[in-house]
Amino acid sequence: MKMFVYSIVLSLLFCFEQAVLSQPYLPVPEDDALLEHKQRLVAAFQKRMQEQHTLAPGQSNFDALYYKLEIDIHYDPNFIEGSVTGRFRVLQQPADTLRLDFDDGMQVKTVSEAAVSFQHNGQILSLALDRTYQPGEIVSVRISYSGKPSNQGFGYFSFRSMPDGSPQVWSLSEPYGAKYWWPCKDTPTDKPDSVDFIIGAPTGQLAASNGVLRDVVSIDSMTYFHWHESYPIATYLVSLAVGNYEHFQEYYHYGQADSMLLDYYVYPGYTDKGKDAFKDMSDYLDALSHYFGPYPFLREKYGQVQFGWGGGMEHQTMTSIGGVHPNYWSLYVHELGHQWFGDAVTCASWQEIWLNEGFATYSEALYAEWAGYAGYPPGIEAYRAYMGRIRYTDEKTVFVEDTTNIYNIFNVVVYFKGAWVLHMLRHVMGDDDFFTALRQYVSDPRWVYGSVRTQDFQTVCEEVSGLDLAQFFNQWLYYPYFPSYKYEWKMERNTASKTEVRFKITQTQETTVYEMPLDVTFYFIDGSDSTLTIQNYLQEQEYTFRLNKMPLSAVLDKDDWVLKIAEEKIPDQIPKTVNIRLWYPNPFNARQTIITENWLNQRSRLQIFDVLGRLVRELDPINHSRNLEFFEWDGRNNQGKKTASGIYFVRPVLNTTTGIQTGKSVKVVHLQ
Repeated sequence: MKMFVYSIVLSLLFCFEQAVLSQPYLPVPEDDALLEHKQRLVAAFQKRMQEQHTLAPGQSNFDALYYKLEIDIHYDPNFIEGSVTGRFRVLQQPADTLRLDFDDGMQVKTVSEAAVSFQHNGQILSLALDRTYQPGEIVSVRISYSGKPSNQGFGYFSFRSMPDGSPQVWSLSEPYGAKYWWPCKDTPTDKPDSVDFIIGAPTGQLAASNGVLRDVVSIDSMTYFHWHESYPIATYLVSLAVGNYEHFQEYYHYGQADSMLLDYYVYPGYTDKGKDAFKDMSDYLDALSHYFGPYPFLREKYGQVQFGWGGGMEHQTMTSIGGVHPNYWSLYVHELGHQWFGDAVTCASWQEIWLNEGFATYSEALYAEWAGYAGYPPGIEAYRAYMGRIRYTDEKTVFVEDTTNIYNIFNVVVYFKGAWVLHMLRHVMGDDDFFTALRQYVSDPRWVYGSVRTQDFQTVCEEVSGLDLAQFFNQWLYYPYFPSYKYEWKMERNTASKTEVRFKITQTQETTVYEMPLDVTFYFIDGSDSTLTIQNYLQEQEYTFRLNKMPLSAVLDKDDWVLKIAEEKIPDQIPKTVNIRLWYPNPFNARQTIITENWLNQRSRLQIFDVLGRLVRELDPINHSRNLEFFEWDGRNNQGKKTASGIYFVRPVLNTTTGIQTGKSVKVVHLQ
C-alpha cells in the first residue's frame, strides 16, 4: 500500500480527508505523490495496536481452506449483518475447539454446522465443535453476526460519503484489521485456497471485490454481488468497496489471442478522468510482466476502485486507490507491483514487510527504466534518477523489530531502503541472474500463492547466482544506516605502457563493516574512463591498479549502486606548496607529461630552465582534477623553436597575494 506525504498537523487530518473527497479534479504534481505509506495517524488506532497480533492457542492446529462471506450493507443507521462460513483442516492434534479472530464490538448471533456453542471475548471467538476432530479431517463452521465495525482512523471498515454526498463503504484491513469486520484466522501465514464473497447493497449501488464477478441478483431493495476469488488470498487482502460508482472496463492483451479484463470503479463524474488516468495500465502490465513474469492472476482480472483514503491498497485483483490522475502513475505501478509481491507471495511476518513494500517500491523504479523518467529516455539513467529520488539515509532497520507500533511496520525505511536492497542486489548478482531470481521467486511452487520469509528469497537468489548472500542480507536488513567510505589514491610510478595506482578505502561508520563490491572509475587525460569492480570487506583496505593510461581523477561508485556516503579524502595536513609528482618519460624526445599536486585554490604554472638558469619555457596546465594538474612539454621554447638536447630543470610556480611561490625543481633530460 502507498500513502502520499502531506505536511499537515495530526489534528487537521480528518478535515483534510473530507477536503480531499470534496475537491474537484485537479492536477497533482508528481512529487506530491511521493511515498510514505499506510500510516493510520490516529491515536485510537495506535492504542489498538499496542498488543502484537499472535495466533491464539490452538489456531496453528488448523489450516484455513475456504471462506464464504455473505454481508449486507445498511445505511442510516450504518451497520452490516451477515454470515461467514469457513472450512478448516485439522493438522497435528485432535481438536474439539476452533478459535477465530473477531472484534469484541461485533455481535455474534448464532453458530452452526460443526460449531455448537461459542464464547466471544478478548478479540477471540471460540467455537465449541460437535465432536473431537482428528488430524486430516475437515471442520466446517458458520457464524451469523451483525454490528458496526470499528472504524480506526482511515481503516479497517469505513462508512463514508462520496463527493456527491451519497453513502459509501470500503475496507482496508492491513495489517490486523480483517477481524474487525469478519471472523477469520487473521494472519498472513495461512491463506485460504479460495473465497466467495456475496455483498448485499442497496439497489443502485455497485460492489467491487476480489476475483471474478459470478452473479448479480436483485431481491426487493437489495442487489447481491457474488465475487469469487479462486486463488489463495491473505485475509487482509479480502476487500469490498460499495457505492454509487461509475463502472467501465477495458482489456489487457498479453498475447495474440489472449486478454484479461481491466475493471474500474470510480466516483460519479469521474469516468473520463479515470480513462485518462488509467490509460497506461496495459503498459504497466507489460513492463512488470517483463521484469517479474506473467501477471499472477491472469485468469481473473486486474481492477482499481476509488475509495476515500489518500493513497492505495493492493487488494488482490482489485486495488483501492485514492487519487485519479495520470500523475499518480507511481501509485498505480506500486500497487500493481504488489500483485506479484504482497499478493501472489505474501510476507509471512510483518517484521519482514519489506518483502511486500520494498519490492513494490522497486517496481516503480523499474517502470521508470522501462518508460523513462525525469527527462531521461527509457534506460538505466532514468532508473538511476528514480532510485535517487527514493534514497533512504535514516537510522532505522529494514527488519521491523517491534511490530506492536504501526509506525514501525509501515515506516518509510521498509519502502525506500527495502527498494535499495534490491537495487544493490541487482549489482551484486548482475542483471541476468537478478531478474531470473525475481521471476523464479514469484513463480516457484515452493512459495507462489503462499507466505514467504526473507530466507526464501535469499535461497532463490543463491540458487540462481551460486553466491553466498548471507552477509549481504544480514548487513542491509538488520543494521541501521549504511557504509561511509573515504577513499584516496596515488600514482606510484609510471612507465611508457602502464601507470600504477594505489587506491585506499576506509569505512568510517560506527556500525558493522560492510562487505560489498564497489566500482572504481578512473577518468583519463584523453577524456576516456574505465570502471573496475573491487571487493571491499575490511574497515581499511588498499588496492593496486595497473592502468594503460594516466588517470586524471577517480570516483568511487559513481553510478550509486551502493547506499552510502563516499568522499575523497583530503590530507590531514594540506601541502602549502605545489609539488611535482610525476614526469615521464625521462629522458624524452618528442613530448613529456608532468603532473603536479596542488591542493591550493588556484592553478599553477611550470617554468623550465636550462643548466645556465635561463628561462626556456612557461607552461599552463592542459587539464586538472581535484588536486592534480597535468602539463605537457613538447621540447620547444617560448618562441616555438626546438631546444637542444641536454638537462633542464622544471619547477612549479604559483602567483599568490604575497608574491610568487615556487616548488621544488626536478631534472629532466631532453634528447633530440
